[in-house]
Amino acid sequence: MAAIGSGGVRDKTRTVLQYAVSAAELLCLASGFCPSSVYNSPEGKSATAQRDRALMARHSALVEQFAMAAAREDIAKFNGKTPHLRIQALQLSRSVRQRQKRIREAQEGVYLPSKRRDALEAGRFAVTE
Repeated sequence: MAAIGSGGVRDKTRTVLQYAVSAAELLCLASGFCPSSVYNSPEGKSATAQRDRALMARHSALVEQFAMAAAREDIAKFNGKTPHLRIQALQLSRSVRQRQKRIREAQEGVYLPSKRRDALEAGRFAVTE
């Protein structure tokens, strides 16, 4: 829930979501009701963040697809010269899935397999919330 004070409506990071809160809205809040403008402020922030994440995911996918297309020619040359070490399509798709998994599961910028995540405690001193 957002915090409401003289500076307006703020989220948990103290970022202002809505500058002005009317007297009527304050009265509603004092009565235990949440005015829609106050309720919608964090919802709007969330919708914006979700849209940004979706756009960035699409951007990354397109860049990766471009990189893969550019690499196909080099892979074909490599496979022609070294048939005993052919790069297979299955290897490429596995590599892409592993890379996406590592990005998705990274914590504080570090990927560790789930069985070794206790090592993250050593770097917690650098994490600010």
